[in-house]
Amino acid sequence: MTELHPFLANIEASKLICLDAEFADGRCMLELSVSNARGQLIYNKRFKPDRISDWGTIPHGITPAMVADAPRFCNCIKEIQCIIDNAEYITGFALENDFRRLSAEGVVIPADRKVIEVKDWFWVLHGLSHGFDYHKGVSNQSVAQELGIDADESRLHASDYDIELSLSSLNSLLFKADTSAAASLDEYYPAVMSRFKVEKEEYDRQQSAGFCYIVQKENGYWVKFNQNKPRQSNSIIAMIEVESRKEAKLYMSQLFLNRIEDGSFFVEKISRAKLEKFKAYSNTFSAEDGAVQTKLLKLAGKFARR
Repeated sequence: MTELHPFLANIEASKLICLDAEFADGRCMLELSVSNARGQLIYNKRFKPDRISDWGTIPHGITPAMVADAPRFCNCIKEIQCIIDNAEYITGFALENDFRRLSAEGVVIPADRKVIEVKDWFWVLHGLSHGFDYHKGVSNQSVAQELGIDADESRLHASDYDIELSLSSLNSLLFKADTSAAASLDEYYPAVMSRFKVEKEEYDRQQSAGFCYIVQKENGYWVKFNQNKPRQSNSIIAMIEVESRKEAKLYMSQLFLNRIEDGSFFVEKISRAKLEKFKAYSNTFSAEDGAVQTKLLKLAGKFARR
């Protein structure tokens, strides 16, 4: 970064950290890098996993031989915890997975830490007004490039470079955004988080809504769930519009199959009484309920594939 935004230049360096981790087989800690608000690397270490000795090297490129003499992560927790405990802000890209794995390895992420998820801030401060979908085609590299930062593809997925890219993106976002109403990051942070909450809930509401319909076939019926209204067809014997397709999947699969299915499903017979229940069904969107429904549907999908 050639120039730091005043929010990053004026905050005590150790009070904002940017972190990224890489994992063996997506499960065990292989590498962790942490920088401070100025972009200075304050922690950068690889680890030898406890529970796995062979893993794929995509995308991080770290082989078992490269960490054969590295320390165990469990022996480094105290020094890592000290860095996190001293910080007020934690930033990075796609932090949820890093937090989940760090917690599983014994690191405590205090609930009062202010988290700046670069993906979220990019979307609400820039992506929304430039046609970016929250979920599709957004990566650490693509965000940086959209903000005019040249990404070195040969260094991607090395944790020390990923935090450099993430912090540069955050810095660029702050320069592009209107921060004039705030004197510091402490003042600006709640405003952005409040706006993100509102915009994300509306996004989730739009993504959740759609249509449930029953298609008659020669040997039975398909019960389907689409975000967009299907084309008119004589084979569609019933259709309803709902605010939550996930909730509808849970209800309809239990109604017709007495089990949970995570997607469209086939049923041989539909009684008149159940058809009337289908036609009379409605629901309302709830972001909180949607998170629970997502977990239930994912579990149903895992069991179905076994």
